[in-house]
Amino acid sequence: MFKKKHWTDKYKNYLSIGDYTYGLDRSSLIGLDISSKLKIGKFCSFGPEVKIFLNSDHPTNLPSTFPLKTLLLQKSPWPNQDVISKGDVSIGSDVWVGARSMIMSGINIGHGAIVAAGSIVTKDVDPYEMVGGVPAKTIKFRFTKKQIQAMLRIQWWNWSDNKIKEEISLFYSDISKFIKKFDDY
Repeated sequence: MFKKKHWTDKYKNYLSIGDYTYGLDRSSLIGLDISSKLKIGKFCSFGPEVKIFLNSDHPTNLPSTFPLKTLLLQKSPWPNQDVISKGDVSIGSDVWVGARSMIMSGINIGHGAIVAAGSIVTKDVDPYEMVGGVPAKTIKFRFTKKQIQAMLRIQWWNWSDNKIKEEISLFYSDISKFIKKFDDY
């Protein structure tokens, strides 16, 4: 669990992990280097063996998908000069990513989303959307559209630790009670 960020200077320009996020120590960040950024919000939960792919796609529009420059010419073993990225990966706050899931490059996962175990995420996931499968598809949304809008306004993950502790019982209550107390809209 990451209460305070403690990554080395080597990663600070392209890796950001929010407070209290846990489980990444059992996961793989594949292709993490300066050409791709990974941002993970606060209070996220990662099951074991999750793989997040960043700068690791093979080019499909060229005569070969093989990493010729890197492996045949051996110009530079790292970074791999032949791989491409579909973009940065951004994972919102309060996201649960199930065991052995894969998140491909260029993906945005919204706040409060859930990725079922064993899923391969190839498309963006909306806030509070539950997805699963290969490739991952919508299972359902956790809440109604109005409730989701309210939760996105509340943004409890940005509260102080003290406020969360003071209101802890409401985190274990009905969503309507939570929204009624904290949504000023």
